Amino acid sequence: MTKKEKLKELLRGLTKEELLEMLLEDEEPSAEDKELPVHTIDQEKKKRRRGKGKRKRGAGKGEPVSHGGRTSKGKSCRTSSINTTNNRKNKFEDFMESASLTSSEKQELEAASEADKAAKTQKRTPRTRSSGLTEVECRVCGDVQDVSSATVFDISRWKCNECSANACG
Repeated sequence: MTKKEKLKELLRGLTKEELLEMLLEDEEPSAEDKELPVHTIDQEKKKRRRGKGKRKRGAGKGEPVSHGGRTSKGKSCRTSSINTTNNRKNKFEDFMESASLTSSEKQELEAASEADKAAKTQKRTPRTRSSGLTEVECRVCGDVQDVSSATVFDISRWKCNECSANACG
């Protein structure tokens, strides 16, 4: 028989009045609890000054220094892509529906939304510059391609992406 089962058996034997009496006794602080000090200051900690500590053991010897018991929070980068195929809830819209705003805040919000609509209706100016494509030949495989002149430093030394990638692997 486990401790829980024994405890249940003991509690079944008590009446409701006895249980209530025991619970009310536990809520009142006992005389022993009243006599205990609320807070004590350890004399050794009080004497210790900040900024006079020594380096942690192992620091500088190739051993990692512990960081106060902190644990790793896992990888910092996303391991899988976000599912964008279905319609997800817009959390900001949910917040705005449940938020209670003052009249001045409502007016400010309306003015901002009108300014956003006005900014969307303005058309962008058409592009006046051309992209400047240059015809270059790969110095490794001899393939001829049209590429942006901004990406070519020297026409005689240009390599295509495939040949550049093969050199690394």
